[in-house]
Amino acid sequence: MNPLRRVILASVLSVVALLAAPAAVAEVAVALGPANETELSIPYIMGSIVDDPDPQGRAWQRFSPTGGSRVVLNEQGYANGDGPPSMIVEKGTRNAIVAWARNSPSGFEIVISKFSNGAWSTPIVAIDDVADVLDPFLLEGPDGTIHLFFCVADSAPRIMHVETADLSTWTQPGLVSAVGEVATRPSAVFHEGVLKVVYESHGAALGSLPKQIVLATDQGASFGYEVLAGTSYTDPNRPQIHSVVERLWVDWVDQPGQMTWRRDDASGNWDAIETESFQTSEERDYHVRGEIRGQALD
Repeated sequence: MNPLRRVILASVLSVVALLAAPAAVAEVAVALGPANETELSIPYIMGSIVDDPDPQGRAWQRFSPTGGSRVVLNEQGYANGDGPPSMIVEKGTRNAIVAWARNSPSGFEIVISKFSNGAWSTPIVAIDDVADVLDPFLLEGPDGTIHLFFCVADSAPRIMHVETADLSTWTQPGLVSAVGEVATRPSAVFHEGVLKVVYESHGAALGSLPKQIVLATDQGASFGYEVLAGTSYTDPNRPQIHSVVERLWVDWVDQPGQMTWRRDDASGNWDAIETESFQTSEERDYHVRGEIRGQALD
């Protein structure tokens, strides 16, 4: 381990509507503290959320002060038009791993970088398809395996999944969303050892209404599907799934200024839908989702 204690700093400024809507600005960095500083056991978030008015959909931009203690990843990502980052912190090493959709001459490809020994590794291409690949979501499994979920954005967008033990080789992509279903923006957890993935379902055509918030549960050879809610919201719903001990819940944006959520009652049934209001994207992602977490854990 690097002699400097590492505090992982991730300022993720809203989720980008990668397929159609305007984006947000974001930065991922690592702050290095003195050797005698107590190491945090979890990453923390710092900074404000700023929705990007740029209709071109850019997602990376340095927004906080520079300094010798900051190690910035993908500093030119904003100018390049890259997608937003997904980050995990490995439980064993406490190293950060970040994935994002990088804009290249041949389209979007998903790249990975790892922070180790005081520096970010050179980004390596994890997923490169003939079509754009977007919406990466990273997850560490109970055994330390790294899982990556993403959307193949061709004429029929769908959610795919790969995994790796060491970031050097990946399994063949497997389909998560149902055959023929148009799906975007995955979020995943392991809940009591079982992989669960939530995503937006557009039915048979991208942008068609009503959309659905769908939960896919790994059943071994295939996934089982459960519709948690329908929504007429035309903008991205940004669904997220969360698991803390025996509690499982999903939240998403259902209307302008309204966050909606449901909790599993721990017996396989879902509680009634509840809503919380927000005024800004910062309030939505850092305050309202925190309030929902508190209610879900009650």
